[in-house]
Amino acid sequence: MTVPKETFEARWASLEQHAVPDWFRDAKFGIFLHWGIHSATEHHAWYGRKMYLQHADEDPEGAEVYDFHAREHGHPSVFGFKDFLPQWTAEHWDPEELVELFASVGARYVTPVALYHDNFDNFDSHFQPWNSVNLGPRRDVLGEWKRACEARGVRLGASDHASRAWQWMAPAHLADSSGPLAGVTYDGRLTAADGAGTWWEGYDPQHLYLPPRLESDPEPQWWKEQWTKRVQQMLRDYQPDLLYFDWDTLPHGDFGLQIAAEFYEANPDAVITVKNPPSTDAVVCDTEKGRFADLKDFVWQCDTTLNHDWFYISDQPLRMTATQVIQTLIDIVSKNGNLMLNVGLRPDGTLPEDQRDALLAVGEWLAVNGEAIFDTRPWSLFGEGPTNVHEVDNPLGEGHFNETTLDYTEHDFRFTTKGDLLFAVCLGVARSNLELRSLARGNVHDPRPVAGVRSLADGAELEFEQSSKALVIHLPSQERSPAAVAVEIRFSSSP
Repeated sequence: MTVPKETFEARWASLEQHAVPDWFRDAKFGIFLHWGIHSATEHHAWYGRKMYLQHADEDPEGAEVYDFHAREHGHPSVFGFKDFLPQWTAEHWDPEELVELFASVGARYVTPVALYHDNFDNFDSHFQPWNSVNLGPRRDVLGEWKRACEARGVRLGASDHASRAWQWMAPAHLADSSGPLAGVTYDGRLTAADGAGTWWEGYDPQHLYLPPRLESDPEPQWWKEQWTKRVQQMLRDYQPDLLYFDWDTLPHGDFGLQIAAEFYEANPDAVITVKNPPSTDAVVCDTEKGRFADLKDFVWQCDTTLNHDWFYISDQPLRMTATQVIQTLIDIVSKNGNLMLNVGLRPDGTLPEDQRDALLAVGEWLAVNGEAIFDTRPWSLFGEGPTNVHEVDNPLGEGHFNETTLDYTEHDFRFTTKGDLLFAVCLGVARSNLELRSLARGNVHDPRPVAGVRSLADGAELEFEQSSKALVIHLPSQERSPAAVAVEIRFSSSP
């Protein structure tokens, strides 16, 4: 029997018919990949904007980046953001080796940046000549990630940030307002004619920086249409299963809705994530550098970064340890979420050793304890214990940018389920016993008596007692992981 194809209209009520696919709910752990022109700056993820902001009253970080750029590379009228492109060489980039690494440590989807704020397309774009096939590495970056993911059986995602480029790149058209070069316009004012005899001859900077404008100028219709065509082409030609929008909702009103409707109609496995969706039935809610305090009845995702910034920054330590990544992943999964962890490659395409080592350590834990993470669903209670992420007041809503380092205790547990099994994970350094008050005899979450407890570390059956106060599990000394200890709990068939 032929199953009729789902059809969707460009409106929220129609998009709500699309259920979050099981592959995403099962995956739990993905890799985010920021790699592009900004990797060559090795200094700041928003370098392409901030290098054109001269004074601290405009942007304190921008003033620092402006000064750094002028000192290291020259005035932005002479060496602009575009001039980093020849330094993004990709000479040692091996997408097959990297995807193999990501898959080996447990990542089930990989999401490279396809279109960044800087308005550059990391694929063979039909609508943006400033792309990675024509310039920079002169390789189809997204296409090569796609082939590597397909070969390893990993789902491909792609992220769009270029929906913000109209405002984001506007400062490239400014000029110094003070100093010896006051009034000298930056390279955003250059045209194709200015490129004669340069490395970028034949390319119009206006296509990268967009026409001269004020940041407050509203996006014109032609720009929204061009952006839409680029995203549509990317989805059609590269067929990712996940589309990440760096936007509070679907970008640009009806244009974003149309993209979503077409994506869902073409791909039943499609996932779209946005930051503050008006409907969590239509798209997946993504929290940037933050988590939720409680179990959610909708599927969500946290994206955060392992390295100091989103792109590679030289001489900066990691911002998360492997233990913190593991504990963050456990907490998120217990609350019905996925973790998409960002790494940043060097401009030559290699992964710094500190990031590689951290991923390998995460993979070691998942290789032993992954049963409690992958293919699971939340329990009626996400966990117990004194340590949890709490909501903070911020303009973007619950969850965003409230990431903190938490010192979990031996009393902090998170729960997941798989069929009739319950997994309990201790987030602190466990001592001789695990004491779970939520699993006291006759508890409201599952009144059935506990019939057995198995260690995920070695598969051994563990001794336990279940009283009216708690379930106490006796833990051998070798089970005391510094990151987290996981056990499988089985129940009797009847209370």
